[in-house]
Amino acid sequence: METQHHPLVVPELRGPSGGPDELLASEAQIEKEELEPWGGTLFGEWFHVLGPKQSVTGEYIYTGEVFNNAHGGIKTSGATAYRGNIDIVFSIDMNEAVGIEGGTFFIYGENNHGRSITTDYVGDYQTLSNLDADPFTQISEYWWMQEFGEGDVWFKIGKQDANADFCALDLAGDFVGSSFGVIPNVPMPTFPTPGMGIAGFARWSDSLLLKGGIYDGNPRGGTWGLNELGKYGHFAIFEAAWEPRFGAEGQLTGVYRFGAWRHSGEVEHVDGSGETRQGNHGFYMAFDQLVFREGNDPETDQGLGLFFQLGWAPEQYNEINRYYGCGLNYKGFFEGRDEDYIGLGWAYTQWGPTIHEISGHTYESVVELYYLCQLTDSIVLQPDFQFIANPGGVDARDCLAIGLRFEIAL
Repeated sequence: METQHHPLVVPELRGPSGGPDELLASEAQIEKEELEPWGGTLFGEWFHVLGPKQSVTGEYIYTGEVFNNAHGGIKTSGATAYRGNIDIVFSIDMNEAVGIEGGTFFIYGENNHGRSITTDYVGDYQTLSNLDADPFTQISEYWWMQEFGEGDVWFKIGKQDANADFCALDLAGDFVGSSFGVIPNVPMPTFPTPGMGIAGFARWSDSLLLKGGIYDGNPRGGTWGLNELGKYGHFAIFEAAWEPRFGAEGQLTGVYRFGAWRHSGEVEHVDGSGETRQGNHGFYMAFDQLVFREGNDPETDQGLGLFFQLGWAPEQYNEINRYYGCGLNYKGFFEGRDEDYIGLGWAYTQWGPTIHEISGHTYESVVELYYLCQLTDSIVLQPDFQFIANPGGVDARDCLAIGLRFEIAL
């Protein structure tokens, strides 16, 4: 299973596509973050702005979590596991560094360590933590981004995480469950194995962004992305993102993403016949919509947002035929806790009819509730509760997992 982890990097380091708080952010907040981008870090600007003409910016994040399987699943005895992840990110403004206007070079090193609660104790298909992976240390991404004109057209080339630009929800970015980050039947190169690729983006209008990418079809982790490049085909994806604004003052922002993908590699039919075919495909939708901003004030970043996901792939050669996800996210729900988030989400995977007839797999359903507490500008603490019905899809005991995640921005 591939999972996805979004490091807490400043949005500018990820490119013009923006960051996870984009929907709720007010104009005043955006301007403040542009003026003081390192205000939410432990050591401040001196630790992050480096190099000639201050052309190099860095971000350093430690994320840790402890989860316990309190009920059901594989076993509950000794079912507590710790996992941590270190993100080290550098972005170089190539205009300041060497005079290439509109150019940015990005490199991202990562260390992941600890034990898997999914593998050892729960047995869920969707993977309850988006940090879950075999321990590794690697250069996860390195790419060049080039903007043209006024920044309405740009491309990225190099080893990259496709989920940073495609099939990603803004309002689900703080959920721990993997499916809220990447739809489980979209086989894109993402954490923990990003891949070599090229992606292009064009802002067609103020409310429409078009994007497409082509990536290595089966990247290997722990490498520079060049090992066996293209040996197992390629993964291509296209997405159209509509970004409307509703309300009298346009205060209710939204993003509606419609995407399709194709993998050119050989795929085996799931009926056990051994028959194969060349190519796999599918489509997805991922919607974010802010439905309430406190006081209907476009200058506040507190309010309620809803999200929805759908993924489809042919049941003849994909284990998961359909996926559905939805949820809500509220910033500033409790009085005096304006920077805290509370979220409730549901993720549902459905095995295809052929798989069901052969092995009995049916569905797996996850309900997640979290509360993200902003302890200081640079430290967050996040209790998390997940109820997993039918983990693994075959008459397994329903599971309750309880966890606590923390993140420190150095």
